[in-house]
Amino acid sequence: MKNFIFKRPKTIRDAVKEYKKTQGSFYFAGGTDLICLMRDEIVKPEKIVDLKNMDELDNRILETENGLRIGALATMSDINNSPLIKKYLPFLADAALYHSSPGIRERATIGGNLCNASPACDMGTPLMVLNAVIITSKGSKERQIPIQKFFKGVKKSALKPGEILKEILIPEYKEVKGIFYKKSRIKMVDLAMVNMTILKKGAEFRVSIGACAPVPLRIKSAERILNRGGDMNDRLFKKIGKVCARNIKPIDDLRGTAEYRREIVTVMVARLLKQLTSGE
Repeated sequence: MKNFIFKRPKTIRDAVKEYKKTQGSFYFAGGTDLICLMRDEIVKPEKIVDLKNMDELDNRILETENGLRIGALATMSDINNSPLIKKYLPFLADAALYHSSPGIRERATIGGNLCNASPACDMGTPLMVLNAVIITSKGSKERQIPIQKFFKGVKKSALKPGEILKEILIPEYKEVKGIFYKKSRIKMVDLAMVNMTILKKGAEFRVSIGACAPVPLRIKSAERILNRGGDMNDRLFKKIGKVCARNIKPIDDLRGTAEYRREIVTVMVARLLKQLTSGE
């Protein structure tokens, strides 16, 4: 592994300055992605800027007047074990639980999971259906980015150079019901072959699918059909599964074929919708 400069600034403003001073700088939170990339020499940082030594960034999960707030340094274990998350958004706790192994969940942060911008990121689909807002900072001012505009492509986000993800805000976290599903080659510890979240808020349905396109997707055409109302039955659910399968863009890779991914989406969307509406 190549030698690099390591800095631990105490403010976001100083972190941004350090980042911009050196070409080839990387921010470091949990490090579960970065260390692997460095080990395999996919990236060779000139400088690493540690984000864990400042009061402005934290792992707190709390209720605010604007919604449920999750600090960028909250780990998957923090999210899975949070009483607030379990009370209001148990499907988000499930998504955190299915992220990798127990040891990784102790280190991997929600901020890093989002900023890595993997199409298969476990936090992507739950936050998409929750209409979450990403709050970023450069120290002098903050910016709010709707989650639907945050992902720009494989490993590409809406963050500007040096910009830091500070927290995630979920305005609509009460009286929602959702289900998270993940299919992977190895249960829990592998990246998703397909992941998805379906949410019901009152009479409104939202559907998001990950690992089947360059970014996590909201399937608006499926949502429009569901939100017309009418009988919630197996025939409708199968139709929605097929609509979702037509609106994804999967690829063949080492985890599965595009055809298999479409089949999983077709079947599991229908199954999750039936589960979500059972007893109503």
